[in-house]
Amino acid sequence: MSHKPMRVLFTTSTMPASDDDPVPAFVKDEAISMKRLYPHLHIDILAPHNGYGNTKSYQKLEHYDEYRFHYFWPFRWETLTGKGIQPALKKNKLLYLQLPGLFIAQFFATLRLIRKTKPDVLYAHWFTPQALTGAVAAKLTGTPLVFDTQASDAIVLKVVPFSKKIVAWVCKQAVSYTVPSQQTLDKLLYFATPENKDDILSKVTMVPYGTNKVEVDATLVKRVEKTYKLKGKHVLYFIGRLVDRKGVDTLIEAFSELNNADDTLRLVIVGDGQDRAKLEALTKEKGVENSVIFTGFMTGNDRYGLLKLSTACVIPSVTIKDQSEGLPVVFMEGLMYGKPMVISDATGAHEIVDDGKNAIVVKSGDKDSLRDGIDKVLALDKKSLASLNAAALKLSEQFSWNSIAKRRYNALLKPIARKD
Repeated sequence: MSHKPMRVLFTTSTMPASDDDPVPAFVKDEAISMKRLYPHLHIDILAPHNGYGNTKSYQKLEHYDEYRFHYFWPFRWETLTGKGIQPALKKNKLLYLQLPGLFIAQFFATLRLIRKTKPDVLYAHWFTPQALTGAVAAKLTGTPLVFDTQASDAIVLKVVPFSKKIVAWVCKQAVSYTVPSQQTLDKLLYFATPENKDDILSKVTMVPYGTNKVEVDATLVKRVEKTYKLKGKHVLYFIGRLVDRKGVDTLIEAFSELNNADDTLRLVIVGDGQDRAKLEALTKEKGVENSVIFTGFMTGNDRYGLLKLSTACVIPSVTIKDQSEGLPVVFMEGLMYGKPMVISDATGAHEIVDDGKNAIVVKSGDKDSLRDGIDKVLALDKKSLASLNAAALKLSEQFSWNSIAKRRYNALLKPIARKD
């Protein structure tokens, strides 16, 4: 049965300004994958301008049309969104002044675009602010609403008066929504009441974001190896924003207690954030500053080159003030390269793996547990390591964007799709 054309409006606060922008490209990748799988979709993406990228008000691209809106003046000061709202607020408290403008501007931009493009469905990526503003716009225009939440984007509303009623109202307006893990769903259910809990559960589907393996050639790997002086070294790989809930301080403390008498062990930390100076100071305090490499943000394929030559990938996430990971993309990337994964039980990923067979699960925030988990990987013989790698590769198959886009389409768009 052929599909009628279906117009979908994505809303998001995080969208790369260009192909070289290190900002996570979840929404962009999802749009491209969905369009390739379902050519009958016409996808529009609405996102804020940002002050650090050369964003345009409108671009017609191969797989989607991109619209941007302003939310603060002067425009060069629009730095609240793009690289993550919560990290931006932690780095600069003055950015709280931009929050009201973002909510108001996004609501009116969404409303205008709905009236202009007349989408069949409004797809809000993340609860705050997209699902909040989108629910009102959808209600006013009679547009079906679906959304994706990582839960930490909803849990921030706990401090808001009547937050349970607000979240319940948004969930009631939505046709359906997705979460990446049970851990995430549990956080969303914090806002549930005995009266609406069953309704919330009836509309939710667990679907994470996806990723695609980027093939890197030997030349790139050798160049990265030379740049960071990693030849002959065992590399522990971490990538992410350098913020408290990523647990990098615990990782550095655990690393400092590993046996590195022969100086063959390196911890490579890819990413940047407001905690970088504090973390660099911690490496000096622990006496491992010569064995820990901070690369900062990495663009292009260099980070995949580092991942490919690494011995293991470590995800030491912790829960801070009810905020934790949904399901980190680096977890899926590590699996696709067949890397041993050492993950904490605050990542959401621990719900999926078989501890000891395709990953090593450790207790979040526990330095000793993390150290022992890393030690376990480093001590694996060739046969055990090959078995772990093969199991990781097998598990990775369910996280390709091709697979994830199908699951998201079936969960969120298919119920609304108009068919001949």
